[in-house]
Amino acid sequence: MIWFTADWHLGHRGILAHAARPWKDTDEMDFYLTDMLIRTLGPGDRLYLGGDMAWRKPQLEYLLSLCPVETFAILGNHDKPFRKIYEAHCKWVGNLLDTNIEGQSVTISHYAMRVWNKSHYGAWNLYGHSHGSLPPIGMQYDIGIDNNNLNMLNWEMIKHIMAEQAKDERFDLIEEAEKLITAAGPLAWCHHGPVLVEEAYEWEKKAKIWLDKKEQLVKRQR
Repeated sequence: MIWFTADWHLGHRGILAHAARPWKDTDEMDFYLTDMLIRTLGPGDRLYLGGDMAWRKPQLEYLLSLCPVETFAILGNHDKPFRKIYEAHCKWVGNLLDTNIEGQSVTISHYAMRVWNKSHYGAWNLYGHSHGSLPPIGMQYDIGIDNNNLNMLNWEMIKHIMAEQAKDERFDLIEEAEKLITAAGPLAWCHHGPVLVEEAYEWEKKAKIWLDKKEQLVKRQR
């Protein structure tokens, strides 16, 4: 099984209020999250960490010691002092990872991206940092625990989420194209009008073709 998560902030008292977490203190939070990790990971699993997993070195070392699986760590804004700890425990450590999972191109980053590698060809962006406060744009998703009911996500869950977002994105973009056509209509009387209307219809046609291709790509990944 392939797992994804981010932004645990083990040992960080301030995150309890900042992210409205339900625990009374960091000891209770840390126990719950590390116990979840132990119960979740199994032999042969792979784990992607999206950054800011712990606030202090002891908590991070303990967390990574509980990960006897192939682990890839994307560094967060609080991880600069901890790079060597990650490197001692993980197969790969870096600021951004472009990878391919079951034929699907995926960019994993700590921060949400506006565009990413192959984003115009159906690639996905998985990000953290925002603790559920930043809605996705297009085919991206916040994998942090505060955006996922304090749980980790597996690859099957990610595929389902992205399939739903592909539907939403298709509806939103074609709706915008239709609004553009409507707005261009009243301008048809002026000398620029025919050009505006023609461009609007062309935009809608291209949008539908592009989004149909993306839908087909998502279906193949189900």
